[in-house]
Amino acid sequence: MNNKLIVVFGLPWSGKSTVARVIHEYYGDKSIVLRTDEIRQELFPISEYTQEESNIIYAEFYKRAEYFLNVGKIVILDGVFAKQSERDYAQFLVKKVGSFCSFIQVISDEKYIKKRLIQRKWDVSEADYEVYIKLKAYFEKIVGKCNIIDNSGNMKDLELSILSILNW
Repeated sequence: MNNKLIVVFGLPWSGKSTVARVIHEYYGDKSIVLRTDEIRQELFPISEYTQEESNIIYAEFYKRAEYFLNVGKIVILDGVFAKQSERDYAQFLVKKVGSFCSFIQVISDEKYIKKRLIQRKWDVSEADYEVYIKLKAYFEKIVGKCNIIDNSGNMKDLELSILSILNW
């Protein structure tokens, strides 16, 4: 099987979905993107962004990821993953299904975050600046190997950063 798990994570509006989309385009039909924002919208049309909601969302998220890994897909997870335990579960899951996992944290200068919030009111994410600040305050330190992509530049630089990680 050619399955693997790629966890794309970071604060809201850092550009995670853009990175996940570029990775998906790189792998094509062999891959699928799962977004916590879409699952949140399915399960909680009006979200309070509570820890209880997050626990339910991540449980469903990983259930879907396990299914697609078991059918041989490259699964790209797009979510905040603010807690180390949410990231640790990815490692547990790949051991369970006999795959491997890589982590990509997407960071961005706060001025770009604010700019994206203003420009993209159409996104499935309900996260606003208040949610960004809340998640930033309790975002846990990363433990283990992690690639970091800075999404403060232009699209071409971003794509080159992503490709350098995918071709390691």
